[in-house]
Amino acid sequence: MYHPDLDPLSLRECLAEVPGIRLQPDRDQREFKLSYIVDPLEWPGTREVRRRLKEYGLSASLIFSHHEFLDLLPIRASKGRAIQYLARRWGFKMDEVLVAGDSGNDADMLRSGALGVVVKNHSSELRYLRGRERICFAEASYARGILEGIERHGFLPDPVVESQTEDQ
Repeated sequence: MYHPDLDPLSLRECLAEVPGIRLQPDRDQREFKLSYIVDPLEWPGTREVRRRLKEYGLSASLIFSHHEFLDLLPIRASKGRAIQYLARRWGFKMDEVLVAGDSGNDADMLRSGALGVVVKNHSSELRYLRGRERICFAEASYARGILEGIERHGFLPDPVVESQTEDQ
């Protein structure tokens, strides 16, 4: 379970003394993701975690979501970069890609340059994206919010309504 951009053993050692965080169970760990549960009243925040990583000579992308989860990923890994890569690979312009999210783990993807939708039931971690040109905040939650975003971005052409004939 070693990746040159994510050394889980060193990261665990580095973060062992950070108050208010504890490793999630092994079943929630992945080869390229180290996951913690955060007590928001005790932990010092992402700024302190970044400071500690720098002090130890380590690097990782930090993703704080749902006000209780902290994931550490390889520095070059993110949903946003994955979207950009796939768009290039398949020949899409970012205006032809729509992404939707509801929590902090979607922030990077929403900032990727694609058309973005934040559904009404979003976590407050995404509030700072309000007002960005390519990101709309839906009035509806869940899938209905995504449909609203599709419409507001004009992502799909107007639906074709077939006229009914008397024979039908």
